[in-house]
Amino acid sequence: MSSEAQILIRLSDLLAQRGAPVDRVLDAIQRAGVESFFIAVSAFSDRILLLMPSRPGVIQALVPAYSGPELPADALLRAVIDGTQISAGVTITDNRGQRDIVGELVPAAVRDRWLSTVQHMLDLAPSSIMNFTRYLTASAASIAIEYPERAGEIEERFVKGVDELAQRVGVSSAQRALWSTLYPLARTNVALSIATECDARGPRPVLDILYGAATWDRAIDVTNAVLGKTSVAARETAAKLGMIAGAMEIDEPRGLEIVLGAGEHPDVLVWLAPR
Repeated sequence: MSSEAQILIRLSDLLAQRGAPVDRVLDAIQRAGVESFFIAVSAFSDRILLLMPSRPGVIQALVPAYSGPELPADALLRAVIDGTQISAGVTITDNRGQRDIVGELVPAAVRDRWLSTVQHMLDLAPSSIMNFTRYLTASAASIAIEYPERAGEIEERFVKGVDELAQRVGVSSAQRALWSTLYPLARTNVALSIATECDARGPRPVLDILYGAATWDRAIDVTNAVLGKTSVAARETAAKLGMIAGAMEIDEPRGLEIVLGAGEHPDVLVWLAPR
């Protein structure tokens, strides 16, 4: 059996366990190229994220109801899968300034509010716009800001600024307090990105923080901190992550994503590159 076939079998099992539409997802991945996709799995829910090249037919395979134009060849398709529900967007790297990008992505009524949020993010520390995502199945968009390694006063200002940013967009006080514990566990000073989301009503109460380097042990440390290290839920979550690592035959994840929001606790996802 080829390595590609083995990957698809392992992936099929993971998708089925999470209630995802297996055939549609596998069809899209094969069209995009099994060697080219990344997948993230939530530690706390059945949510799955996919990132893959936007090759011909990929979006139609994943979202059969989509009737828009083919996606740009140099773009990436980003999909959020919650059970049988799939939201898909196109992720693009763009050298334009934040005003132009925000102006393209959201209605005029909310542009100034989101632009102010994006500018606040750019002022936290030396940074740049990494990419933006325009969702094709919902009136929403996101902009990701990347921050290189930081130290000294810049790092201190960054840590304080992220908390102020979280308060600004509506992250719950419980999650803001927890973030002060999660940040050193996930790793301080290192390069990361933060994404903000917006829809027709304005900036959403979400901050999506992505670390481009991770380990299974670090992911478990973070989930333990969220759930309480000695809790039954923490032990069950650690076991679930271990089962994913074994079933997918992944030595280490490719990234760790912490999603702060308005609820009781953040979501934690691990990014995998099955190869």
